[in-house]
Amino acid sequence: MKKLVQLLLLMTLPLVVMASELKEGTLSVLLFSEGKPLANNEIKIDGKKVFKTDEDGAVKIPLVAGRHQVEIFGKNAAGENLGYFKKPVSIKEGRDTEIIATLSKTGADSIDIDIPVAVAASVEREAEKATGEGRLTGQVLSSEGNTPISGARVFVRGTAVDIRTDESGRFSAKVPSGKTLSISVVHSAYSAQTVGGIVVKKDGTTSRTVKLTPASMELEEFVVLAPKIEGSIGDVIAEEKNLNAIANILGSEEFSKKGDSNAASALKRVTGVTLIDGKNIYVRGLGERYSNIEMNSLPLPSPDPTKRTVPLDIFPSDTIGSLKVQKSATADIPSNFGGGYIDIRTKDATKESYIKASLGLKGNSNTGKDSYNYRGGETDWLGYDDGYRAIVSSILNAGEVRVGEE
Repeated sequence: MKKLVQLLLLMTLPLVVMASELKEGTLSVLLFSEGKPLANNEIKIDGKKVFKTDEDGAVKIPLVAGRHQVEIFGKNAAGENLGYFKKPVSIKEGRDTEIIATLSKTGADSIDIDIPVAVAASVEREAEKATGEGRLTGQVLSSEGNTPISGARVFVRGTAVDIRTDESGRFSAKVPSGKTLSISVVHSAYSAQTVGGIVVKKDGTTSRTVKLTPASMELEEFVVLAPKIEGSIGDVIAEEKNLNAIANILGSEEFSKKGDSNAASALKRVTGVTLIDGKNIYVRGLGERYSNIEMNSLPLPSPDPTKRTVPLDIFPSDTIGSLKVQKSATADIPSNFGGGYIDIRTKDATKESYIKASLGLKGNSNTGKDSYNYRGGETDWLGYDDGYRAIVSSILNAGEVRVGEE
């Protein structure tokens, strides 16, 4: 048993040694589109490992030092493809390689790769001892009102510094001194910004104020559903365009503008329609026997047994949504169509109850003059006789018929 354990230890020892000899670095990727970070985007390393960006469009990946293949699949919040990026990147031991990619629908992409210069580990340690460290502080503000931005991520390029601002929008971090540094500031609600040319003295403090502008909102596709305004000019024009017949349509909006009180006064303006006696219509010069009048596509009986059509002055314009005057035959109108077809379409509903009354006064050329006329009864104006026209009893008695008399 001891020999078996020793054998296993001897077999795994080279693997442990190899793993300890592996030198690692990090890869930081920042993705943007129109100033906004791209969240949940895929980053594929060497065609195998897949990583996704966070809500700030950032991801930090530990990798073995050496060359690696990086693939970026850009998509916005609506799922639209913004581009594809593939390129080999060198990872340096103990250093952070940064990729800042700005993708757009037009293909005007900007890919910035910051690969730190490789130095020997002993030389790097001596350089750090010689240069030392300093402190970089600052504040992140909004360009609108100079209000502090909390939760913004601050990346120091070429280092492993990745910090967030506090409630006052302030940040502080130790950075190598004596080097020219640049920082990238990212926030999901603001456009990202990179500030360069920052040098921190040994054991000193350097401060920077960064102002971010609000990012433009990218909305998903949506459809606006507007109610159809019954009887409007736009509604009438749209209906006329879709008709397969020769027709004119009048809407309630036109009635109100022209001051039409009823259907007859509105139809007199239609080409090819003639109004007779203020209530009857002739279409294309043909009499009423060749015309049809319906209400909401249902036949209307005429109140006059000698007329086929309905007098149009009895329909007030307040109740009419639209009038359709058709001059050519189609399958949806009565087969006895000859001259013209009129469909009175009422409004779906009224906003409030109403009542309308009218009073008229007429006269003629004999008004105020003596004329020969029939006296009549005192209650004739009410529509019934007061007894003035009753037959006298002597005439009735003389004409009485008695049974059995010859």
